[in-house]
Amino acid sequence: MHEQVLKRKIANALIEDVTANVTVPSIPILRAALGGLWVGGWVTLTTKAVSFSPNGPNRFMQSGSSTSACPSRTSPT
Repeated sequence: MHEQVLKRKIANALIEDVTANVTVPSIPILRAALGGLWVGGWVTLTTKAVSFSPNGPNRFMQSGSSTSACPSRTSPT
């Protein structure tokens, strides 16, 4: 069965292992206080998974593992 997109929304995610590619003195302080950095992007719900992917500016300004997905549950019929 092909994966159908059910919903797509703009979202932010707090990502633990992302690194900023810009030098701003407050970033290490914020990262330590929050346990990661906020990444803007899209959350997508499909018939098989829920996933987050960063938007263009965040892909450019940050590096690390900022894309994530987890299988979605199927509801009983």
